[in-house]
Amino acid sequence: MKKILILIVTVTISLATKAQTFYVHCEDTKSRDIIENKVKYEGFKVTDDKQKADYTLECKIWQTSKINSMYKGDLTILSIDGREIARSKEVRRGAVAVNGYNASSNIFGVIAKKELAAMLKKVK
Repeated sequence: MKKILILIVTVTISLATKAQTFYVHCEDTKSRDIIENKVKYEGFKVTDDKQKADYTLECKIWQTSKINSMYKGDLTILSIDGREIARSKEVRRGAVAVNGYNASSNIFGVIAKKELAAMLKKVK
């Protein structure tokens, strides 16, 4: 019985120490919060110090049309050495009054909801 207990404790401790840590690099605080919450929900750790992170989640957004305020964005998982692990599909959204004329949180909300869980599985 003691051997089984020791084995369970050892396995639990080793699994807990293998949790990958992510640094989220987003210019927009609301977008960063959305991504960080999803990463934590999926069972990973998040740090505010890039040096302590195993991976970086990089949010990119760019304007595609000035006429109707349309933006595109994607999310990339990078390793410590800058190698790309995974990249989301580009998501296109408009900056409208409902989201405070800020398309960033809308774009990264969609990515977090639809793609981020599958992207994070590539680093396990």
